[in-house]
Amino acid sequence: MNRSVTILFLFFCSLSLMAQINGFVVDTGRKPIESVHVQNVNTGQGVITDSLGFFSIGADVGEVLEFQHLNYSSFYIRISSLSIDTLILQKKDFSIEEVNVVSPNHPEYALANETNIKRVPSFLGEPDVIQYLGTLPGVTSLGMLDAGIYVRGGNSSQNAYLVNGNPVADPQHIAGLLSTFDPYILNHSKFYKSGFPSEYNGYLASYIDMKPMAYLAEAYNAELSLGLLSSSVKLKIKPDRKKKTLLGVSFRQSYFQLLAEAYNRDKESNEQLPSYSFNDLTLSYDFSLSERWKLTFFSLMTTDHLPMDFGEEFDYGLGWSTFSNSIQLAGELNKRVKAVVSVGYNRYKSDVAIHSEVNSSNINKTRQLNLSAQLSQSVTSNFDICYGFKTTMKQYDYNQEVENASENYFSNNLLHTYTEGRLKMKQSSLLIMGMNATTHLNNGYQVFLSPRFKFAYNKYRWSAWMDYSQTLQFEERMNMFTVQSPVDIWLPIKDCSPSKSDQLSLGGQLRLSTSTRIHLGVFYKYLHEVKEFETFNRVDLSESIDKMISGTGTSKGGELDFIYNSDKLYARVNYTLSHVKTRFEAINNGVYFDPPYDVRHNVLFNTSFKVMNSVRFNLLWTFKSGVTATIPTGVAIAKDIGGEGAEFIPIYEERYNYRMPSTHRMDINFEYKKKTKGHLLRLNVGAYNIYNQQNPSFVFVEAESEDDSFVRFKLNSNVVFPFMPYFTVTYGFGGT
Repeated sequence: MNRSVTILFLFFCSLSLMAQINGFVVDTGRKPIESVHVQNVNTGQGVITDSLGFFSIGADVGEVLEFQHLNYSSFYIRISSLSIDTLILQKKDFSIEEVNVVSPNHPEYALANETNIKRVPSFLGEPDVIQYLGTLPGVTSLGMLDAGIYVRGGNSSQNAYLVNGNPVADPQHIAGLLSTFDPYILNHSKFYKSGFPSEYNGYLASYIDMKPMAYLAEAYNAELSLGLLSSSVKLKIKPDRKKKTLLGVSFRQSYFQLLAEAYNRDKESNEQLPSYSFNDLTLSYDFSLSERWKLTFFSLMTTDHLPMDFGEEFDYGLGWSTFSNSIQLAGELNKRVKAVVSVGYNRYKSDVAIHSEVNSSNINKTRQLNLSAQLSQSVTSNFDICYGFKTTMKQYDYNQEVENASENYFSNNLLHTYTEGRLKMKQSSLLIMGMNATTHLNNGYQVFLSPRFKFAYNKYRWSAWMDYSQTLQFEERMNMFTVQSPVDIWLPIKDCSPSKSDQLSLGGQLRLSTSTRIHLGVFYKYLHEVKEFETFNRVDLSESIDKMISGTGTSKGGELDFIYNSDKLYARVNYTLSHVKTRFEAINNGVYFDPPYDVRHNVLFNTSFKVMNSVRFNLLWTFKSGVTATIPTGVAIAKDIGGEGAEFIPIYEERYNYRMPSTHRMDINFEYKKKTKGHLLRLNVGAYNIYNQQNPSFVFVEAESEDDSFVRFKLNSNVVFPFMPYFTVTYGFGGT
């Protein structure tokens, strides 16, 4: 049996696929446009659309197509999937930025590009990659201290964030409002929630692979934004147009803390806004060494600070920073073989200062070095093969200073090798088979095999796909607080026993018209060796690792997504049903329980309406089931015989014994844009949580007592971000 599977796998790995991009070009009235010249900028190949507006051209993902017509604006589009589907051209009196691309859900991944991202109300006037991903079916964000996303019943710690295939440090600003990824630079992202390519492993739930901008029609483009809560400076420029060099820089700085300080003057501590501040710097440099080889450099630096006041006797000071770099060399060895080599480095640091009766400081650091290489080879016009390796070397350093300082140091070194074969059949079916082999270098050389399989069928109006994938994770996050936050502590697994997820996913899509489509998907995950901590010891993390226990679980659910996309109106409604449960022998008496990332119901409505050519209105409304939390079930009273008063000690019998209330909110923004030759004025006005819904960010228990013999416990909650208005003015300019 194993031999037959191996032979079948090697057969498909010997095959190759040459991508053929098919699509239709229409005008704003949905009428086909004939005689549009479509050219592959990278290869020089060109075709002309027929009387139906149809075109078919050879191109690889990542290459650039140029569309030209005498009566319509010329523009460029970067290939992101094997099917563009429908592309809407504007008359020449329209701005090039108004070009609308309607593409179906890709059977392999979801696309987050600049057009999609701008349809979501942008907090602080800043479009955000992760916020857009939160609008996709099967994905949600809790909007608390954790800015991550939760994918198909997975924890936010189970997602991989990559740039050019290299991991970046923890990409969080705060509260699910803004990530560290600026789409001005990172304007092309592939998001996988199932059917993972064989090159990806190390995280259970999802992979977000972002790429910096690769093309600029102008010689330079710059933006200066000034807002109520933040400002930014951004620049794209071609220093040497002959060599196709492209430099991009973005710097963002918030000053929300100034507004919070003014607001908090007459407020009680539990009513105050956090004095939060952040900044980030993104740099991308794209340099063509020759017609066949290109060098790309990327760097991201972030800093965040969040003080939290809980009264005169207790407060936190949270701070975290990241630094990520990567260099990628990509090119062609010959017409059939392509090569990619990457080197990446990232580091993360957090500092939690606690001021109470006993002051303490908790400093957490991670450093990671990554090296990868990949070869992809075309064998025939219908088959291809790719193979490569990735290695990661990660160090963990944690230091706690209380009365006695303690320091903990760990390492985690992995080697991934992989191969994948792709077979395209009859221009409508795609079969992918692959294998990832992972070796944990710290504890011997045990090899973990993770198979991958996907089949997709695509016709003109409908498509369907089925996939299976196994993923592993070799580290786990230990919470600093009762909820997840950017200052949580990452720890390597013990005893070389990684968490494992086997996922089976089925999906289909029906295009009802050129503007309307509906998507339905179901998924089932079997989780084994998933990790939890039996007890926490933040002074001696070696003890916490020893108390890292393994359990089992399942995650299952369904997704329904409806999209209408026309020239003036974009509307999206989706619903996700997801139920995840886990079981550990040492927790809750070995009974299955719902972990704190079980979001049972998630409903979303997102619309973007072009009121006129210069005015656009965006709205987002979300509803989410409450997640579980742990609250005490009793209290012990400890009284010092020689002292005064009593100390109340809460008693916890079970974990995750309380489900928080459901949350909902609405965000809106208006964008006014006026563009003249070489100049752009853009005004963003909006509000987060427009009707000021008091969604609890976390819950805590307070003791209320009349005397030493009577005590009553009260369950309280804290809202980090209530209603917040914002406006941003942006001035942009560019030239040829």
